[in-house]
Amino acid sequence: VDEIQHLSLQKSGGKENMLNFFVTLVNTIGIPVILIGTNKAFDILYGEFRQALRGTGQGNSTWQRMERNKTWDLLMTGLWEYQWTKHPVKLDDELKKILYDESQGILDLAKKIFYLSQMDAIFKGTEKLTGEMLRSSARNYLKLLKPMLDALRSGDKEKLRKYEDLKPVDFDEYVEGL
Repeated sequence: VDEIQHLSLQKSGGKENMLNFFVTLVNTIGIPVILIGTNKAFDILYGEFRQALRGTGQGNSTWQRMERNKTWDLLMTGLWEYQWTKHPVKLDDELKKILYDESQGILDLAKKIFYLSQMDAIFKGTEKLTGEMLRSSARNYLKLLKPMLDALRSGDKEKLRKYEDLKPVDFDEYVEGL
């Protein structure tokens, strides 16, 4: 079940009723249900012991934005194999750096920038990816995300606080606050 963070918008016991429904559903059908959401869902999924217990039954995974390291490079190398342009280019450090900067380590955004840049290259007839094409596509197609990406780039906690579903979860800090 994706977008579970939207349960937090319910004011009249909707969150509890829905989470109880998921527990009953899993117990009745005997098939695991995976609840997925942004960082905003953290309080929903782990606000009560029984929910946290159920959430960790098969192990839980919280994904943060990626760091620019060997894992990032490996993922970009795998992604880069899917060039659709007539004139494929070799992935170099500069292109990996640009993809990281424009996506801020959010893999979904890196994938979208890669895809949209290729579409631009095909439509414009250049049929070749460049660093400027990656930056241009990010600027043109991710306009709504610019304030959030700028906040991530800055690392400024005050700017990040504006975006409840974007701020990183510090597990030690969260546990200490309980």
